[in-house]
Amino acid sequence: MNNIAQILAAPAPRTLAAARARFPQRDAVHASPADWRDEVLYFLLTDRFSDGREHTRPTLDRTRLGANRAAYAQANGLPEWRWDRWMQSGKDRFQVGTLRGILSKLPYLAKLGVTTLWIAPVLRQRVEGNDFHGYGVQDFLDVEPRCGAITDPRQPLGPDDYVWPQELQFIQNCTRAGTGSLGAGDIRGPRAEHKRTDFEVLRDLAVDRADTLTRLVFIYQ
Repeated sequence: MNNIAQILAAPAPRTLAAARARFPQRDAVHASPADWRDEVLYFLLTDRFSDGREHTRPTLDRTRLGANRAAYAQANGLPEWRWDRWMQSGKDRFQVGTLRGILSKLPYLAKLGVTTLWIAPVLRQRVEGNDFHGYGVQDFLDVEPRCGAITDPRQPLGPDDYVWPQELQFIQNCTRAGTGSLGAGDIRGPRAEHKRTDFEVLRDLAVDRADTLTRLVFIYQ
C-alpha cells in the first residue's frame, strides 16, 4: 500500500499532532512550473462547478426561454418569472457541486487550454452555515461532505472513466484565515461552541474599555 492509499484508508485525524504522527511522508513531490505566468489558470468553487450528472438533465433550450420561465412560475405558484427571486433561490446555499463533478470535467478543461486548475477550499465547513465558497472552514483535517469524500479522487466514475490530462496541474486553496466561528469541543456536537447564539457583535463592544483590545487579541490567538 502506497502512502496515498494509507492516508485515504485511515480515519480523519482529530488533531494536528495526530495527523503528523499518523500520516506518512510523501514518496515524491511535483515541481512547480518554472514561471507561473506561463500557465493558464482556471479557478472554481467546487459547489458551483459541477455534480457530474449534467447528462441526466435536459439542456437549456434558448428558443423556449419565455415558455420555460412561464411554466416554472406556474409550477411553483408564482404570478410571473422574476430574476430577483431566481437569483435569491441559489444565492446563499449549497448547489451540490462535488469533487467527482470536477473529475468528470477534466478532459473538457484541458480542451479549453487550461493548464492549471485552482480549486477553492473543500475542507469541512461550519455545520450551521451555507459557506458554499469554502471559506468558512471548521475542520482543516477533513473534507466537506457536501462536496464529496476524501477518497473520491481515487474512485472510478463509471465505465467511461475520465482520462487524467497529464499536463494539468492543480492548486488546492487552503487559507488559514478562511475559517468559520471556531470554538472548543467537538464541532459536530449539539453543544459545540460555534452554535451558540449569545456571542457579541463588534459594534456592541465596549470600545471605551481599556481591556477590550487585549481581549480581542486573546480570542484570535
